[in-house]
Amino acid sequence: MTFNIENGGKMRHDFIVFRSDLDTASLPTSTNKVTEAGVGTKIGELEGFKPGDNQSATFDLRPVITYCSATSADSRPRAW
Repeated sequence: MTFNIENGGKMRHDFIVFRSDLDTASLPTSTNKVTEAGVGTKIGELEGFKPGDNQSATFDLRPVITYCSATSADSRPRAW
């Protein structure tokens, strides 16, 4: 999957992709930042986005599950 990232803010940012079983509410944090240790497996990272910077990168996110938010006849989510 290719990510095209633009920093439209006023401070430097990083963009980090992990494979993890944690939901966002369970991510380990310290001083309001996610602590990378314990999140899961790092897939890739784009570092040092200054305000106004644009970067892109392609990461292999397999395995993934895609689904449609509409339910099937038996009221279960449709997944592929």
